[in-house]
Amino acid sequence: MNKRIIPLLILILATAATAQVPTYHLETILDAIGCASVDMSPDGSKICARYGSGYYKFFNAETYEEIGNCQLNGCPWTGLFSSDSSYVWTTIYYGGYVKKVDISDCSIVKTIPLGSWTYGLAFDSQRRYLYVGENDPGTGSIGTLKVVDTSTETVVGSVTLNGEPGKVIVVDPCDNFVYLVTRNAGTEMLYKISTSNYLIDANSSLSGIGKVGISVSPDGSTVYVPDTDDDLVNIIDTAALSILETWSIESPVGFFISPDGTHALVIGRLSPDIRIFDLLTETIVQTIDVPTVGTDLYAPRTKPYWDTNRGKVYVNLYASEGGVAVLSTEPAVIAVAIDIKPGSCPNPLNVKSRGVLPVAILGSEDFDVNTIDVASVRLASVAPVRSSFEDVATPVSDGNECDCTTEGPDGYLDLTLKFKTQEIVEAIGDVNDGDILVLTLTGALYDETPIEGQDCIVLVGKARRGPKGDLNADGVVDLSDFAMLANRWLEGTAP
Repeated sequence: MNKRIIPLLILILATAATAQVPTYHLETILDAIGCASVDMSPDGSKICARYGSGYYKFFNAETYEEIGNCQLNGCPWTGLFSSDSSYVWTTIYYGGYVKKVDISDCSIVKTIPLGSWTYGLAFDSQRRYLYVGENDPGTGSIGTLKVVDTSTETVVGSVTLNGEPGKVIVVDPCDNFVYLVTRNAGTEMLYKISTSNYLIDANSSLSGIGKVGISVSPDGSTVYVPDTDDDLVNIIDTAALSILETWSIESPVGFFISPDGTHALVIGRLSPDIRIFDLLTETIVQTIDVPTVGTDLYAPRTKPYWDTNRGKVYVNLYASEGGVAVLSTEPAVIAVAIDIKPGSCPNPLNVKSRGVLPVAILGSEDFDVNTIDVASVRLASVAPVRSSFEDVATPVSDGNECDCTTEGPDGYLDLTLKFKTQEIVEAIGDVNDGDILVLTLTGALYDETPIEGQDCIVLVGKARRGPKGDLNADGVVDLSDFAMLANRWLEGTAP
């Protein structure tokens, strides 16, 4: 081996071993009751959620606004976006079809019959080849994996399986193999199927039941198979499908590896809560409370969608009161109470003042202002010129941003700040006497958690945006302003 490569290899291995597991928070739950599957369009603009007994909802991926709703017959099971983001391919449980749905008008543009009942499906990384689990109840223990080439919209492969195919099908990152678990008479079997010839490369019988949400490592070397019945996860070498070790985890119906391979999302069968499992320490490091109602069994039908560009994960909550849980690795913004001109109500701001504007970030029993990184604080994007700690005001109880109070100290330390008034006036732009404006204060704690607060000001006087000499108020000083000045002079009205 070239010796110059060794340090690089060591660096790569060390980086992977010490990578930090992010902290997640539940950003929101998208309204899709009984959500059976979730996917994001390849262009990153839309989220698709299969919900209820036969509906697909579409959400704007930035705003989470609902932008479409399609109803389909025959009990659609799982849906995935096409490569051009214009269609959804869905299995139809009753009748054994795969259908291509135009999401612009919910029309069925292609129907491909596959058998009797179709279940889970998965795409390769290019979203060309679709792998579909199918089972004919009349044949008892026989199931199949069907392969659809979506570029020609034809079936190009079929693999006979011993048992009913599982709900979750996964393709390795290199598109070389497909993995799925089948069940037959209480026995479950893991299959490894080659994508080059659609032949079974290996299979392995597994004890216990409840192996639903499987996943494969980013390097394709390991398959993780949960076992709900025995409260464990099997770590399986993909070369021979041999069990390397097992991890004891309560009720793991889904075990989904992150794209960087550092951690996994654990979906439980008896609770909607989502657990974060650190693969390096082999421990649960976080539990995310998911406030859904009901006593359903929470079994995933698809794997979560990891949006690495936005730092989010979308998890389908298959329950009567479920939906799509949006997990974010971005720190949740902490809302803080602020008071502009403490002791004054309302808060006047004289636009001609050459002094400073006092502002306080208010502490409370639950919030210690000593944790604020003062250097990060901005009011209307303006940095403070001075700061100190003093108990000066009391937060408004359950009010909006324009409610105020003249109550003084409340026994909790506040962070007081001074801002140059003219810098604030310049930041807010054109204003008129009597205008009421909401100013936003932003900042961060020392642990980089963002904070945000708002308060109102009442403008006294009139200010004009733009540099001195900008007579036509177009934001720049140029020849047109000199022309206006010359005309005024000629008319005898020059200032």
